[in-house]
Parts: sequence; structure tokens; C-alpha cells
Amino acid sequence: MGEIVLSTENLAYQYPKGSKLHFEDLRIMQQQHTLILGESGSGKSTLLNLIAGFSKPSTGRVTILQQDLYQLQESKLDKFRAQHLGFIFQEAHLLKNLTVSENIKLAQSLAGLPVQEEAIMHVLGKLQLEGLAHRKPNELSRGQVQRVAIARSLINKPALLIADEPTASLDDKNTFLVIELIKALADEQGSTLIISTHDKRLKDEFSTNYQLSAL
Repeated sequence: MGEIVLSTENLAYQYPKGSKLHFEDLRIMQQQHTLILGESGSGKSTLLNLIAGFSKPSTGRVTILQQDLYQLQESKLDKFRAQHLGFIFQEAHLLKNLTVSENIKLAQSLAGLPVQEEAIMHVLGKLQLEGLAHRKPNELSRGQVQRVAIARSLINKPALLIADEPTASLDDKNTFLVIELIKALADEQGSTLIISTHDKRLKDEFSTNYQLSAL
């Protein structure tokens, strides 16, 4: 049996002027790719923010690679996140004044890792982007920008790769192409994938499903 990459225990979050969310415990093993499925308003983004350390829970704990996330001071949490977590958001959030290659180098630098040109070109090649390394985001198509964001999320070989609604604006054909691509790259890099979505088309693509109910 592989290593436990992520576990949550008695996790709850109190909205400042709203309801309190309670989440069932999670226990995810290495490369146990998992789908978090729920309608809008079910708390998917809140759960991701708690797992990633962007929000603090009212109660409970999040443990990643045997590290209790909320026992880390802010600066150490930032570094831990940069080294061990990768993120694919609905919007790519690439820095417009940097080239494709420079955006990915920045992810290495923020993690305190040496810049590895060969590794960058390898992952860009896997995503059919090697010829675009010196272009800036405004010179790319929407699909290319999305693939650059995937490359950036994987460059540090994160233990946990978190994707938030990565197929929200895609048709059926491109939905399954993108998911298969992310899963294949996660497998190659040794990353464990968590996808949060309301997209029920993905339900049969994952052996582990975590269902959230609407508030």
C-alpha cells in the first residue's frame, strides 16, 4: 500500500455571516486520483481552500505528507505549498509580462528549487508547447494558456495536484482529452490528483468519488 498523501479529520468551516460547513473525513493514498463532485454552493471551493491552506478551518486538521498544515507558520506554509502542491484553476493566472518559460521558472523559484531548463522543456514537450516557450500569454490561444498552466502546476512534481473545475467551459471531446492528459502527466510525475467539479461527465473517470451536498 502506498503512502497517505492527504488526510482530513473533523474538518469544518464557519462562514463569517453564514452557515457552518462540516466535511466528511478524507484519506487519499499516493496516486489515488479523486473526484470531489458537487453542485454550485455545495462547498467544493471551500474544501479546496482548506486542503491547500488558503483558509483556516473552524475545527479539524489537514495533514499532507504527514505534515499538519495548520501547525506551520505562514512563511513555512507558503514554502511547503510551493514545494508539494500544484494548482490548476479555472483561470490560468499567468503573469502577462513573463514568457511561458519564465512563468514556469517562477514556480520553481518560489519553491526554493533550482531552475531546470531541461525539465521545463520536457513538460512543455509533453503538452505540445515546446515551440512556444519564449512567447507571452497574450500571444497564445485559450487552450495553449490552459496547457501552460498545467505545465506550471506540474513542474515541481507536486505530491498533490489540485484542479478546480478544469473542464467548466469545454465540450465533451475536449473535456475527456484534458482529463486524460492531466491524469497521464500526474502519473508520470508521481502526483496525486484531486479534481473539484460539478461536471457529472467525469464521474466514471475516477474510481474514488467524494460527493458534496448543496447547502
